[in-house]
Order: sequence, then C-alpha cells, then structure tokens
Amino acid sequence: MAGCVFLSRLSPLIRGRVCCKVSSCAQTRVRRLWCAFSCSQLLRVGGNSGLAGKVDRFGGVTVDLAEVGLPADISEDAFSRLLRDSLSQWKAEGRMAVWLRVPMPLSRCAAAASSHGFTFHHARGEHAMLALWLGESESRLPGFA
Repeated sequence: MAGCVFLSRLSPLIRGRVCCKVSSCAQTRVRRLWCAFSCSQLLRVGGNSGLAGKVDRFGGVTVDLAEVGLPADISEDAFSRLLRDSLSQWKAEGRMAVWLRVPMPLSRCAAAASSHGFTFHHARGEHAMLALWLGESESRLPGFA
C-alpha cells in the first residue's frame, strides 16, 4: 500500500516529464495506460478489491478520496464499480458505516456514491463528507454539529 501511495504522489511528475515531449496520440495512450495501472494499484487492498480506508473505533471505515490515489480523470462508472466492490468487502467484514471524504476535483464521485445510498453529512472548504450506514438496525451515525 505504501508503494501505491508513493506512486500516486510520483505520478504527476512522471506524467509531466514523459507526456510533455510526445504527441497527443501518444499522450492519450500513456494516460490510458497510467489510469489502468492506477486502478490496478487501488484494487490491491489486502488481496481484495476495493478502496483503502481507515477503520475507526466504532467499526466504520473512512475513505479519503484525496489519499487513495484515484486517477484525476476517473469516470463515474469506474468509481461506481470500485465503490460497489468496496461496499461488498466492508459488509462481509461486518463494518457498520462508511465515511467518504470527497475533494472538489473528484466531486463527480459524489453522484456515483449517492447511487449506492450515500448521503451528504457535511461540507467544508474543499471537500464534502458523505456517509452510509451499513448496519441492519436504524442508523446510529451522528448528525453534523
């Protein structure tokens, strides 16, 4: 996972140095290859497919989309599939809730998340926080104060 984070931080440098010296056709191919590589790195979470998140003391998972290394141009459909796989994994693990921190540049991911039942919890500055209760009982997620 640390390697994935390192690569995601390094990717803008690589793309800037490699892509600025090649034709637009080659740039498109490099971009597609890079996106495929980035998505394959995201799918390697403990041997399972899904988004990387931090488990909290209440049995929930918090995912910061700014930190998981999503490609900047990920489509809603690709994110929706990735989120669907993650939700299946978290339900199987018995997680109670999912918190999704969505930065402004990836705001299109909020629409995909809403199709899976996520709702807005709050928004601050450059991000929105979405929440989804996975438990069988009534939601115990706190309201925004």
